[in-house]
Amino acid sequence: MSGEVTPMHSRFRWLLLAVTATTLRARLGAAVPPGLLEASAALQDLAVNAAPAGDRPGLIAKLGQLQRELPPAIVTAKDGPYLVTNVTVLRTPLGGEIPVPPQLALCRCGASALKPFCDGSHATSGFTDGKDPDRVPDQRDTYPGQQVTIFDNRGICQHSGLCSDRPPLGATNSSAPVRNRSSPPAAAASTSSSGPCATARPAR
Repeated sequence: MSGEVTPMHSRFRWLLLAVTATTLRARLGAAVPPGLLEASAALQDLAVNAAPAGDRPGLIAKLGQLQRELPPAIVTAKDGPYLVTNVTVLRTPLGGEIPVPPQLALCRCGASALKPFCDGSHATSGFTDGKDPDRVPDQRDTYPGQQVTIFDNRGICQHSGLCSDRPPLGATNSSAPVRNRSSPPAAAASTSSSGPCATARPAR
């Protein structure tokens, strides 16, 4: 039938929309509104996933060329996702690398069925990025060590436990102790296979 929409037509349509949105996003630079960032991320994702697996790396590279002049950046959409520009490597909690297009929308509401990517659930889940009056106080604790100093802030931690409840990619010790949520990071550092959920820097 002449009016039939084939998978190839659909792929071309998503690609055309993704290229158009990406070109406009690159042209606006730092002045781009969050809505266009989110739309560009969604269209790039649709275009890449609609393409045959063998064509995806080349398509990701093509989209990357369109916004190659933009610096890497992460911003948040009001009551929406993290909007990520030109971050070339995204890893799972276990250290595996996820090939991604140059514009991303990452889930911030916790309701996405496509984590770590946003699927738009924040629009219907009632998510708000306003501060909860009953939140854990914003306080950074410092735990000096012999080789690293750990900074732990429970006020900004998601408390998912992904950093400590599972061994890192390639680990063979499946019985590594699970970090006790109530224990300080300094104690957990010696027992957790992946270390505490905190930032660290070499000790001086």
